[in-house]
Amino acid sequence: MIKINNKDFDKRLLELGNLKFSDLRTWREIAEILSEEFNYDSGLTDDYCRKRYNRLLKDAFDSIKDTPVSTIDIQNNDRGYVKEITDEDKILHKIKKERVKLTDELVQNNAYIRQLAREETLKEIAREYAEVMYKGKILSTDYYTRVFSKNSAILQLSDWHYGIEVDNYWNKFDPETCIKRVNKLQEEVIRKCKDKINTLHIVNLSDLISGYIHLSLRLQNRYDVVTQTMDVAEILAEFINNLSAYFNIEYYDCLDNHSRLDPNKKDAINLESLVRIIHWYLVERFKNSSRIIIHNSDKYGGDIVEFNCAGHLIAGVHGDNDTLQNVVERISLMTGRTYDLILTAHNHSFAAGEDTNCIVLQNGSLMGTDFYATKLRKKSTPSQNLIIVAPDNVIDSIHRIVLD
Repeated sequence: MIKINNKDFDKRLLELGNLKFSDLRTWREIAEILSEEFNYDSGLTDDYCRKRYNRLLKDAFDSIKDTPVSTIDIQNNDRGYVKEITDEDKILHKIKKERVKLTDELVQNNAYIRQLAREETLKEIAREYAEVMYKGKILSTDYYTRVFSKNSAILQLSDWHYGIEVDNYWNKFDPETCIKRVNKLQEEVIRKCKDKINTLHIVNLSDLISGYIHLSLRLQNRYDVVTQTMDVAEILAEFINNLSAYFNIEYYDCLDNHSRLDPNKKDAINLESLVRIIHWYLVERFKNSSRIIIHNSDKYGGDIVEFNCAGHLIAGVHGDNDTLQNVVERISLMTGRTYDLILTAHNHSFAAGEDTNCIVLQNGSLMGTDFYATKLRKKSTPSQNLIIVAPDNVIDSIHRIVLD
């Protein structure tokens, strides 16, 4: 076994060991370099270099572990002068920094891998459920012969809160009522748009499920969040399919707050949202359709929808991060775009405004007045917005479809 007692060798080994982390050198390469530089013709192996390097590090760390941080690099000795920083100290300090960097990178990489794994899991859930539903219930439609029109329409969907049960003086709502109101909405859209438009832009501003972001919601929910998500995804799929008999469908959606998996808003990440399952479910459900396009809204991170309708640039957000007063400025500054219309929701009430030639239209809720609203001394009529868009007017007409 080779024995080495050479400070120059140890210094060079520390230098090359440090380069291993930054230049991705192997211990075999380091052993070959040292063998050539110090004329070791045989016996210098990669295993020996690795073990000696680790021992040198351990000895160095042990010698300074009890030393205050402020005196690790510069120490006052007994003679009263400042000790000069050695090359070994510099190398050791550099190695420590590189190791911290590598640890941080490893943590980030592991977090990214976990995110990818979770996303793949959610996609698999949506795909498998869509395949089961596809075999059990085929979405077929007898297409209606339509007339050509330059006008288009936008249907705002939001705040269905499927899964919750409400029973108060002002409102009664449960999953069965939700389905009845969706059917009524479908009938009204067909009645108001049939023979008047060719393309219907369905903008899902989300909160279609009740979720469990508050304890009170868990007590009011009839179904767990997985059942809520799967049920509402199929209700939405049938709704879109039925409308496609009369119009070409362009579908968009965005992230919300009630669909997040983590009840704590500060800790929640966009990836972990049940909205994504609904989106992937629709992609699978309509992958063979020529009349229904499910658009991907990930351009701005998933919480901002952007599309063109009859020559007008339009954006949409759920609204939990914005207000009616600041949404135009904030969204325009974030995207660097100038919009003709911004669609929002979240507040469960109809509202409209205008800011620097951009119209803001806030959607009502399908649910209506719930326990939370009564605590705030507020109530609202269940409604969803339908907008007729002409080439020369982004809002040719607004239909507030009341669903009570």
